[in-house]
Amino acid sequence: MNLLPFSIIVKIFSALKSLNKILYLLIVFLLFSCNSEKIGYVDLNKLFEEFRYKKSLTKEYNKVKAVRKRVVDSLEFELNQMANAIEQKKNFNATIEMEFELKKKNYLQIGRQFEDDNQILLESYNSKIITQLNSYLKEYGRDNHFKILIGADNKGNVLYGDESIDETSKALGYINERFEGEKVNK
Repeated sequence: MNLLPFSIIVKIFSALKSLNKILYLLIVFLLFSCNSEKIGYVDLNKLFEEFRYKKSLTKEYNKVKAVRKRVVDSLEFELNQMANAIEQKKNFNATIEMEFELKKKNYLQIGRQFEDDNQILLESYNSKIITQLNSYLKEYGRDNHFKILIGADNKGNVLYGDESIDETSKALGYINERFEGEKVNK
């Protein structure tokens, strides 16, 4: 906080003796609260979506999900082939029917397991992204001498912010450079 020199404060106090106490206190408060502390905000949703680490993990997630989908699709194809053969009554007997039911059960079980695994993997990746994003934003705030850096996420914690204190673009550049291991330009 920038403080006024003591001599100026004394002169102001002596000039204000004739004002009532409330006005006097208000002016003193304003004098001491006027400072050049840096305050800013960032759009957390934009940072999350455009963070290169998120994009990297999304690609990895999509690859894992695609491999799992191919496995389930292959099992579904086998199941459909078997169902068609049973409908046409080719080689239909109790053994084939039991094998069909086992394949169907296996297909459903693997499908559910892969859905659960995909959800767990997605939650794990999102947690990693948020942890890394928060770490970089703390560094950004410290390195750029902010007293406070607020995260706006459309949940009501920041209802309005003047564009002059919107740090989203600068912070995005910073966090992506940090993620890539590049030298950060301050």
